[in-house]
Amino acid sequence: LQQHWQVERSESRLWQFGFDLRQQRADYQLHSLVYQDPNDPSEDALGYYPVETQAAGRENGTLMSAYAANRLRLLKPLTIELGLRYDRASHTGDSDLSPRLSAQIDLPQGSLLRLGWGQYRQIHDIHDETALNAGGRYDPSELSTQWTAGVEHLFKSGTGVRVEVYRKHSDNPRPVYRNWVAGALDVFPETNEDLL
Repeated sequence: LQQHWQVERSESRLWQFGFDLRQQRADYQLHSLVYQDPNDPSEDALGYYPVETQAAGRENGTLMSAYAANRLRLLKPLTIELGLRYDRASHTGDSDLSPRLSAQIDLPQGSLLRLGWGQYRQIHDIHDETALNAGGRYDPSELSTQWTAGVEHLFKSGTGVRVEVYRKHSDNPRPVYRNWVAGALDVFPETNEDLL
């Protein structure tokens, strides 16, 4: 369920706000059976193998997000937009606020200067479970802070060109698991014992 609104109070002020509500469910069942160390073909003298892992379950969750933004033309060449977004995920326990700020400056001869700053959250998806990883099934949301700057020019013919640069900094990234021996074409790398 989602809804978005725009309210234009005047030529110099625009409000935007909305929400998104989703119900999600994930079912999973996993069975792994390893008979021998693939990196050591010799006989298992210690009796460590076979190693069997089983995991199964169901996860239900609700994703909710809401945002509000106000675009305001302060002076003739300057337009700013302030925004705030709220995200909540019941399956991870995340409850996040993400502020944003952008500005546009009208330059001579049909050019625009755009500047922006914002925080963006990436919530661990309910279908992206990490059942075999030691860190747990779901991780807290990742936070990215981004700065942008760009120049845009519109020619009289209607053709436009835009050049942008950005800087992105990530906090609280999710762990990345890699197999230190298995090849790149391994279909199910998470079931191998060389997962780090």
